[in-house]
Amino acid sequence: MAAAMEAEQSEPVDLGQSPRVPFDLRSQGQRRSKGDWQMKRIAILLPVAALLLSSAAQAAGDLSRADPTEIVIEMGASGDKMYFKPDHIELETGKAYKLVLRNVDEAKHEFEGHEFIEKIFTRKVEITDPSGELVAEIKGPVTEVEVGPNRRVEWFIVPVQTGENIPVECAIPGHREAGMFGTVTIK
Repeated sequence: MAAAMEAEQSEPVDLGQSPRVPFDLRSQGQRRSKGDWQMKRIAILLPVAALLLSSAAQAAGDLSRADPTEIVIEMGASGDKMYFKPDHIELETGKAYKLVLRNVDEAKHEFEGHEFIEKIFTRKVEITDPSGELVAEIKGPVTEVEVGPNRRVEWFIVPVQTGENIPVECAIPGHREAGMFGTVTIK
């Protein structure tokens, strides 16, 4: 049986036809060089395009390098009334913000809202002295920000969930009742 297999492999098979070349070798060579050029062009352009697209995507999505939109919220009192000014702000998900909580009063005030806190990511909170020197930087989850008399705090956030008319307030006893509350809409 092994001898029969060797005979089959070594003997040429004559089908009564002369061997044919299915295409012109010269045209194959031309196609190959044209195809090689196209493959080389793709091999060069594909990494360049990927690099350009990834750089653009990284710049748009890298919130640590984003210039945050600054929103100043004044906290104060006028007569018997207390206020946040403005008392309503609008934010967008995925956009970096710097909330500047500026207390223009002789009493301390808070900025708090449980639903608001659940819908944002806190990047950091910065506290500076009156000359602008950094006193403290807090990172991690924040549930409320208390601002001392005639001081300011910068709260860097990124909204991550939408919501309309989310309540925020000063939770110091009597302050909400005196009018220190507001709302936030996140689109």
